[in-house]
Amino acid sequence: LGQLGPKKIILTGVYFDEFEIGAASFDVETNRINYALDKKMIGHYFGTGDIFASIVTGSVLSGKDIHAASEIAVRFIHDAISKTLQQKQDPKFGVCFETELPKLLKIIN
Repeated sequence: LGQLGPKKIILTGVYFDEFEIGAASFDVETNRINYALDKKMIGHYFGTGDIFASIVTGSVLSGKDIHAASEIAVRFIHDAISKTLQQKQDPKFGVCFETELPKLLKIIN
């Protein structure tokens, strides 16, 4: 994929076992691969891809490298899903990410 043009690549839904899931990031210029994994949560959670992309974009624009941005996004998504399950919210309506935003802003800035 890196030979086709993009210099920074992230693949989501990466896993090596049934316990963790996350993302793999690859920087063509440094030839470095990083895996950001967290505990796998059973179920399907609508909107997490959009949230992930937004966090990566915001993190990169704030000066984080692609690997750090991916780590931040994976952790945030995990925390938002955990909050959704904790509050017994129906995941069909998205994840409860709003309460996690202040923590995210501290990490990115």
